[in-house]
Parts: sequence; structure tokens; C-alpha cells
Amino acid sequence: MRIGGTPDLVEGEQWPCNPRGVALTFIAQLEPSRLPTLPAADTSAAGWLGDRRCIRLFADLYDRPLDTTALVALVADAAAPCVNAAQPTRPPSLFEERAVGALDQCPVDAVPAWALDGSHPAVAAAERIDHGDMLRDAPLLELSHRLHTTQELLPGWQLLPRLLGPLDEEAAELSITFPGIDPELEDARAWTVLLQLGEPFFSYPGGLYVLIPSADLAEHRYDRALAGCGPVG
Repeated sequence: MRIGGTPDLVEGEQWPCNPRGVALTFIAQLEPSRLPTLPAADTSAAGWLGDRRCIRLFADLYDRPLDTTALVALVADAAAPCVNAAQPTRPPSLFEERAVGALDQCPVDAVPAWALDGSHPAVAAAERIDHGDMLRDAPLLELSHRLHTTQELLPGWQLLPRLLGPLDEEAAELSITFPGIDPELEDARAWTVLLQLGEPFFSYPGGLYVLIPSADLAEHRYDRALAGCGPVG
């Protein structure tokens, strides 16, 4: 799995573009079946982790870096011959001061890790004192993947990068708004965080969220997935 850089494309694939004809920003490339299993994963997540194809994720972070936009996924046989694409040439952005045309390439490993219940008094008390380093007797909320890299992380508070988990408590209170969205998906609890990036991968406040309807995970469909600076809403 890798974050950023340029994607591998198989014969016949083209780098996706926005309506203006400008190349989308490449976010990540992954093969779900090569990721560790999650013992506590629900049926949808477990089904997605069995997918043996190669998935490349793109979004319009160049012309619309502050908007929630549709995710574009290229899906191909992981064994198909492929070529690493060159970074495309782009015209000036419609939002030049915030445009993100490319993320720095970084190979990562997905490591199963427990997340804490941020609403529990023990968690809140530890955060007030020492950022949670001395946390004791706090309940575990859910098991998801954290992305591990050899890059040194920034000190202090940061948004930990993760893969495949529920929305955090703050984001789960939002209504997901997007033109043409199905009414049942307006409740943020209907979504799964497919990928969440903070430092050192993505430096915007709130990080980058890639969300997918939980019902779509096991079906391996990405046509309703969204991306945006988070929390997405």
C-alpha cells in the first residue's frame, strides 16, 4: 500500500480528470486482500478486505480543495501488467492558494490498532493532563487499521492516519451533504472511513477523509464514495 506519488495504471486505463479536463489528485493505491484481517470487523469490512484487486483512489483536491467531492476509484486485477504513471501537467488551479495536485509518495503498512472511546471520562481526563500518555482503565471502542510509516511524525496533537473504521464522534454528528446523495446516506453513521490522512501525509486542518457508504464496502462499489477535508460534511 502507498499514499501519494503516482498510481500504477494497467493497459487501457487513463488518469481520471475533473469536468474541466484537469487531472484529479491521486490519493492512494491499495490491495485490500494484502491488508491484515480485523478480528472485530463487521461483515461489510471483512468482505472488503477479501478483495484481491488493486484499487487506486483519486479526488479533485486541485480545483476544489475545500469542497466535498466525489471519489473516483480505478479497480483492476492486481496481477495485470501495469506501468507507473508520470505526474500529469495541470493548468493553474481555480483555487491556486490551496490547490493540492500531488501528495508526497510514502509506502505504508496497515497495522490493526484499537481506538479509544473519546466520550469516556477516563479518556477525557487523560487528554487534559498529558495527551493520553498515562491513560489507565479506559474502554476500547473499535479495532481499525492505523497506517505505519518510517517517516517521523510531528510532535504534539495530530490526526492519526487510519484505514477502515467508523467516523469519529465529532464527524458522526454531521449530516453528509452532496448533490444527488441518497436520503438514507445523509446520516453520517451510514458511512465508513475508508481512509483518513493527517500529518505527515496531508497537512490541512482536519486532515483528509475518504468516506464510503458502509453498505457499499462488501459490494466493492465506489460510485457513492466521497472525499474532502474533514470532517466531511
